This record gives sequence, C-alpha cells and structure tokens, in this order.
Amino acid sequence: MEFERILLSGGSATLQTGPSVFGVSYLFDNLDRRYRADLADGTWWDYGYNNRGEVTSGKRRVAAGVSAGGKQFEYGFDDLGNRLLARYGGRADGTGLSEATYAPATALNQLTTRTVPGSIWLTGEAPDTLTLFGAAEGAAFTVTRQAGNRFFGEAVADNQSSARYARVTVAGKTGSTLTDVQTGNHFLPSPGQSAVLTQIPFRGRTAPCREHSASNTPARSTTL
Repeated sequence: MEFERILLSGGSATLQTGPSVFGVSYLFDNLDRRYRADLADGTWWDYGYNNRGEVTSGKRRVAAGVSAGGKQFEYGFDDLGNRLLARYGGRADGTGLSEATYAPATALNQLTTRTVPGSIWLTGEAPDTLTLFGAAEGAAFTVTRQAGNRFFGEAVADNQSSARYARVTVAGKTGSTLTDVQTGNHFLPSPGQSAVLTQIPFRGRTAPCREHSASNTPARSTTL
C-alpha cells in the first residue's frame, strides 16, 4: 500500500501519494543489483539483499546515519522465497518499525495466516512555521519533524477483530490559529480477512521497494 503523503501549506494543500521526483541515479553491485538510488531532493534509498538475491530491505535516508521517518522496509523469506515477515515505517534512528508476519507456507505453497498491525504511517512536508497535530479515529498521535520541512507520524487503529477504514487527520497551526487541515482514509484489513495466497517466488529481482504496508491493499488518496 502506498503511503499517503500530505503537503501542508499556508493555503490550499493536496493529499497525494508519493513525492515528485525529477531525476534518479543508481548504483549497482558486481551482481548487477541496485543497492542505492539517489533522488533529486538529496535523499537516497539503500537496498539490501540476501544470498538468493531477494530484496530484504529498502530504506530512505535524509543524511548519513539518519533515516527518513516512515520510509523504511524490511523483508524475510523462507527457502522457497515465500515472505515470512514484513516490517515498515520506523523512526529517524531506524527503530520502531511495524511488523506483519506470515505463517509458514503449506505443502501446496500457500500462505493461510498472517498478522496485520494496526499501524498507519504517514509522511509529508509542511512549512516549519506550522505546529503539527495528528489524529486517527479521534485518537491523537505524534507528528515528528525532520529536516527540509519533512514530517512523519504513526497513527494506530484497532483492526484485530474487524477491518477498519480509519480516518486520519493532520492539522497545522500558526500560534493558536488553525491554518490547514488535511484528512484522508486508510484501509486496515483484519488478520482474519487474509485469503489463501499461492506464492510464486521471484528470485533475483532488483526492483526498488515500493512504499507499501503489509496489507497489499491499494491506497485511496483524497484531493482537498
């Protein structure tokens, strides 16, 4: 699932998926696997692989040793290439990733059980003159600033007994004045909604890690 990316300004704003990137340069290892992608805004993606050439991590960096909050991904696989876990999100120090797990595949190479965390990671940009606040389903969550007007936050919704179409809001204030509000919805399936998935391992793929959660459910974006 693509992350909802929120742009806040002093006037109108747009809730959209993904930043605008005008140029990307790549570095490859001696096995022709992409291990770094430098973006036009000065940030970059680092990629990791296991000994079978499967992508095990994709992490965006904003500076040496500093991760982009909410934009870190890690994957674990069994010997056939079936996914066993997926971690995503994370804080600037590289910790705090949310984790989804998958039960080992059956004899028919099918996944029948998974866990789905109730985490909703959001990233975006807003002028540093704004004080930011976040809420999901009426419960407040912390919005953390990073350099370059970037911000990130982790909202939480209870999806363990049933799926949630959580309403998420980020608001910006100038002093005591509410300057901008952006609201969207994020679908969180419940673990019990997991269908039987037949796995087709793709070995040696070097495609960049997309920004998605473990739900594999298309994002819904809203333009306000």
